[in-house]
Amino acid sequence: KQIQSKELIEQNKKEKQAAIEEKAYFDNLTKVYNRNKFDEFLDQEIIRVKRYKNPLSIAILDIDKFKNFNDTYGHDMGDEVIKLVAREILKSCRELDTVGRYGGEEFSVLLPDTNLEFAYTVAEKISSYIEQKIYHSEKYGDLKCTISIGIASLNQNFNRVEDLFKDADNKLYTAKKNGREFTT
Repeated sequence: KQIQSKELIEQNKKEKQAAIEEKAYFDNLTKVYNRNKFDEFLDQEIIRVKRYKNPLSIAILDIDKFKNFNDTYGHDMGDEVIKLVAREILKSCRELDTVGRYGGEEFSVLLPDTNLEFAYTVAEKISSYIEQKIYHSEKYGDLKCTISIGIASLNQNFNRVEDLFKDADNKLYTAKKNGREFTT
């Protein structure tokens, strides 16, 4: 009986630790990495890139006209769309890519060993997956969404994380301004 009790206590500790780690590393709504954990992966990848000189790209994705969507259909529907977009991003990425929710309706994708040209191909695939997905709502019928994407790669001009993000973010806003499409 005492052995069973110790095993139960140990199992309970492991379950609590797993729950703590999930809250610390994953976004509660989408179950993709949260911003802090994504940034840890990015920092590790930058170190690897500097050592081995491999290419590295990042994509920042934003759900188009999301505020209007939330205002029209409500926050519950908005949450469903955010979860749907997260799942579609995960489906369209490679196993070595890292997906994170960067805030609100914005996601980031870390693309190791990926030059700008291939990052563009990945962005097209992600965008296509999301545009083809139809979310059915009993109340509102079939709904679709689109995303805008900004892509940047480390190079001689961008060798710091801040520069990489700033470039991708600027390209994201250019994409949004130019008709809700992605730019490189």
